[in-house]
Amino acid sequence: MHAFLVIVFMMVIGALIGGVTNVIAVRMLFHPFKTYYIFNKRVPFTPGLIPKRRGEVASKIGQVVEEHLLTESLIKSKLNAPASRSAIEGLL
Repeated sequence: MHAFLVIVFMMVIGALIGGVTNVIAVRMLFHPFKTYYIFNKRVPFTPGLIPKRRGEVASKIGQVVEEHLLTESLIKSKLNAPASRSAIEGLL
C-alpha cells in the first residue's frame, strides 16, 4: 500500500510540473503582443515568438497550403470529376 501511495504521489507531482511548464511555454509563445521596456531596456521574450514572427508564419502556412493542400492537379481532377461536371452544368 505504501508503494502505491508513493507512485500516485509521484504521478500527481509530475502532472503538476508538466502542467505548469506547458502553461509557461504557451504564454511565452503567444503572449504578450507588444514589446515591453523597463528603463529603456527591452524585457526578454516580449513580444512572444508567434506575434513577433506573424508575417513569416503566415507566409510559410500559405506556402504549405499552396504546395501540398491545393495543388493545380488536385483542383483540375476535382473539376473534371463527373459529379462536379454535372453540378456545374446544372448550375449554368
